[in-house]
Amino acid sequence: MSKITRFFDDGTPSTATDVKHYLTVPDEFYDLESTPTTGVPEESFLKSEEYAFSENTPPNNPYHGRFATVDLTPLTAKTPAGYYTMIDPEPYYKHEIEKPKKPTGCYIPHRVIICTFLMFSNIICYVDRVNMAVAIIPMAKEFNWSERTQGSILSSFYWGYLFTQILGGILSKQFGGKVVLYTGVCLWSCLTLLTPIFADLATKYWLGILIFARVGLGIGEGVNFPAVTQMFSVWVPKSERSRSWSIIGAGTDIGTLIALLLGPVITVYIGWQWTFYIFGFVGLIWAGLFLFLASSLPSESSFCKPYEKFYIEQSIKEENDSTESDTTDANVGAFRFMWNVLRSGAMWAAVLAPVCFSYGSYLLGTYMPKYMLSLGVSFAHSGYYSSLPYFFISICAPIWGFISDSTILRYDVNVQNMRKIMTVISMVGAPFFWFFLRFTRFSIVLSTCLLCVSSSLSAAHRAGSSMSTVDIGGPKYASILYSVSNTFQTIPGIVGPLVTGWILDEIPLIESTIISFSPWDVVFNIMIIINFVGAIIFVALGKGVPQYK
Repeated sequence: MSKITRFFDDGTPSTATDVKHYLTVPDEFYDLESTPTTGVPEESFLKSEEYAFSENTPPNNPYHGRFATVDLTPLTAKTPAGYYTMIDPEPYYKHEIEKPKKPTGCYIPHRVIICTFLMFSNIICYVDRVNMAVAIIPMAKEFNWSERTQGSILSSFYWGYLFTQILGGILSKQFGGKVVLYTGVCLWSCLTLLTPIFADLATKYWLGILIFARVGLGIGEGVNFPAVTQMFSVWVPKSERSRSWSIIGAGTDIGTLIALLLGPVITVYIGWQWTFYIFGFVGLIWAGLFLFLASSLPSESSFCKPYEKFYIEQSIKEENDSTESDTTDANVGAFRFMWNVLRSGAMWAAVLAPVCFSYGSYLLGTYMPKYMLSLGVSFAHSGYYSSLPYFFISICAPIWGFISDSTILRYDVNVQNMRKIMTVISMVGAPFFWFFLRFTRFSIVLSTCLLCVSSSLSAAHRAGSSMSTVDIGGPKYASILYSVSNTFQTIPGIVGPLVTGWILDEIPLIESTIISFSPWDVVFNIMIIINFVGAIIFVALGKGVPQYK
């Protein structure tokens, strides 16, 4: 669209639009000696142009010229009238003039490489988190830990994880996601490497040594998702987000799968200590590669081609410009911004739905080995059965993401409605199959099949409410809103194991010809109810567009 700009005698443009690009215009483009008049076509054009000033009507005798260049170009020449009206019915926009050429030949978009790094960050994060759920079984035998002691060790991670969620979002927004993510991975990888030493010292001196180490591990991992979200929001265009986020989010399931699958194997053959040594060392290797190849922003990357930088930045700009007219202005101050966030139904939906989902996902990740042992699976083989559900999640999560993006683009389905559909699939469909686990606990195969089917459906969460903070926060506030949401999501990680441990200790297993009842039935019933509540909240209040400018 054409732009109209008035320039006063100091060369300052007076316009209702934001001036971002300036070029010097040579004087020879303008004839300052003549005094052309404004004709009917020009007057008609001025009146129809949306950027014309309502308070400044076109003068009767302006200096008029045409110059095909970028919009809002400041004028260096002064005019006797004191201002200059530039009319350009057919302008060449800056992005049309300087639009880079698309790379030819074999070229992997750098945003794909960034997303790969973010996925592996999630993999390493969950490997180091879930690893303790497997290793604690032989560790408890070696160090003679009670069930209560094991529960304290497992839950201590989430106390540290709780404290750095919001801090991670603020730091990521202030300093960029790269430095925050790099620091977090280095911290938790070093603590993972040292865990066997801390465990030995805890047995000899004080259990608090290991507990504080696990708290430190949680502090390091607490910045992972805010930093990942910040980088994701500025690197991935909106049209690619569902499938990209599903792939990145699948890293959590792949990490869980690796820990559950390889943990018992490593423990049986070379000892539980090596699960910490190997996985911690892998994290440090990732950190070195990430430091060299990644950047917080596309504009800062020396590996990202100009064409891709332009594509990403234009997509992000269009997203910001298309924000709904009723969005909240966050520039009024931090306190008022947080007040607007806290009274927003969309934000509470983005918080409570993932919290309800996390109650079940955290419990399954923490107690899957113990559940398999209750079915009669040996520790040596528990890894195979425990990892199968997460194998299906890692396969199905990207598929749900592709389905979501394709449906939105091909059938013009509203993003908000698509997020709700995926949330219902994950938080209603998956619990439906949990209910039938009470009838199959005498069959390892049937129970595993039900868990695999339910996990395949729960993978739709990656394209559902899990995306909500990115949707409503936009590139500017995604990391902060996600950190707020993820802070609340740590609560199930703290409460869930305590409640489940009490249920497994206090509720007896009843087996008779009349009734058969397991404490695991209570565990799954609670998970089902909580997921149903979360789905209802998100369907009622969830949004799919930015809510804060």
